[in-house]
Amino acid sequence: MTSIRKQLLWTLLPAVLALLAIAVLAVLREVRDELNELFDAQLAQASLTIPATPVSELPPATGDDDDDPRSDLVVATWAAGASEPTYLLPTRAPLSRDLPPGFSTQEIAGVKWRVFIRQDGERTVAAAQPLRVRDGAEMDIAEQLIVPLALLVPAIILTVLFLVKRGLRPLTRFAYELDTRRPDALASLPLTALPAELLPMATAMNDLLSRLSRALAAQEVFIADAAHELLTPLTALQVQVQMLERARSEERRTQATEDVRSSLERCIALARQLLTLARYSGETPPARDFEQVPLLGVVRAAVAEVLPKAHARGIDLGVTSNTDCVIQGDDKALLTLLANLLDNAIKYSPQGSRVDVAIDVREKAPVVTVSDGGPGIAPADQARVFDRFYRSRNVETQGSGLGLAIALEIAVRHGARIALRTPGRLGGLDAEVVFQG
Repeated sequence: MTSIRKQLLWTLLPAVLALLAIAVLAVLREVRDELNELFDAQLAQASLTIPATPVSELPPATGDDDDDPRSDLVVATWAAGASEPTYLLPTRAPLSRDLPPGFSTQEIAGVKWRVFIRQDGERTVAAAQPLRVRDGAEMDIAEQLIVPLALLVPAIILTVLFLVKRGLRPLTRFAYELDTRRPDALASLPLTALPAELLPMATAMNDLLSRLSRALAAQEVFIADAAHELLTPLTALQVQVQMLERARSEERRTQATEDVRSSLERCIALARQLLTLARYSGETPPARDFEQVPLLGVVRAAVAEVLPKAHARGIDLGVTSNTDCVIQGDDKALLTLLANLLDNAIKYSPQGSRVDVAIDVREKAPVVTVSDGGPGIAPADQARVFDRFYRSRNVETQGSGLGLAIALEIAVRHGARIALRTPGRLGGLDAEVVFQG
């Protein structure tokens, strides 16, 4: 499992130490440049302090001058036409008057020297100093700089650890608040005290909690309604079983058996409807889960599925339009949607009447219309017929009240809408499924 704290530490610590090392190198380079300028100025100044006339060599330096860099300083002069120099300081070096004027770095007797040459009238003046003097001074300064910084590295590491831990403290508190919540606590998380980096996560979490709360509330309502609807046929079934047990004649026993069979079929149909509704309720699936579906093929499959019910009631069921459209969707769900609309039309149509299915294209939007010759739906009831378990009081036909609710759920999942119109083409109800264009 990836740790944000470890990632931050493994990123920040090397970066801070690398920047510290770069800063030290930059300071040392600047110190070296300053030292070179200082020692070069010393050489130039030394060349200006020689007497106007040659003098004999000065006495050797005492031991007190051993630590003085100037003890390695050599100043020599050459008179006009002279080949041997006159040394003004005791340290000797085989300097040559043929060196280029100005500053230069020369290797003399295996030792590197910094040499300054200038012309003073007819005399040539040279001031030289071994580079080890400069290197020693640079090393002394480097030690004085690096040792305190090396001792500062643990403090830097501890500071980074503390700051990372402190910076992640809001995330720890946020996780603790979620972990200590009760399972039934679905209230939104407070956003006022959160840093800006946690706001998107907290907002998404609140949205999830809101959707979960709505889903649980809908589930509770669904379970309550389903239990109530199942209780009615099961109670009737219990009474009918008792009647079957008490039946004395064959005629009553046969009638009671038919009643039990009818109640069982009603329970099975209701259970299937409940399972179908549960399958298609919930969040809309992403469009990538859909596929290309020929609408005419789905309509013909739905007609074939409910055709036995239509023949049993003598209803003329057919497709009046061969217009075909291809839409994005789930073919099984669309089949259930159209089969429920057709079943509803057949159920409420008079015997020997007619039910038509037509496919049209309106403003590039496919529309499937199911028309029947039944009593239709009053405008006052049209807003409620899609509610679960709702049945109009003015209609004697039995049903679960779930057909149109399932059809609406499937339509919403496909981005479609269902419109009802009374009177319709055949004088009853027109149920139109309008898909997206």
